[in-house]
Amino acid sequence: MNNALKSALLSALIFPGVGHFVLKKPIQGLILTVISIFSLYLLFTSLSEIAEQLRIQIQNSGAIPTLQELSYQLSSQGLGTPSLIVSICWIVGIIDAYRIGQTQDKNKYNELS
Repeated sequence: MNNALKSALLSALIFPGVGHFVLKKPIQGLILTVISIFSLYLLFTSLSEIAEQLRIQIQNSGAIPTLQELSYQLSSQGLGTPSLIVSICWIVGIIDAYRIGQTQDKNKYNELS
């Protein structure tokens, strides 16, 4: 399997930036990984706060919130930004790893010729 495909698959299936580490581009891999981890931390922190609020609400009132109430609560908490950042890092990681891998594959092919 060539470097381009292998690194793109690693970035797609494991985590953003993993393909860059395989391609010996640790700075780019570290940047993508750190941004993704921080965004996931923000996302899960917000989700746990929402879950705690819902737990308290259910415990105090005894009523289970409707799907509309849950949807409103999730959308009003600003979860979109961290989710968007993780998605962008994932896509950029896949595309950039493939691009770098293609360049390395071409260079390796040219050296062999």
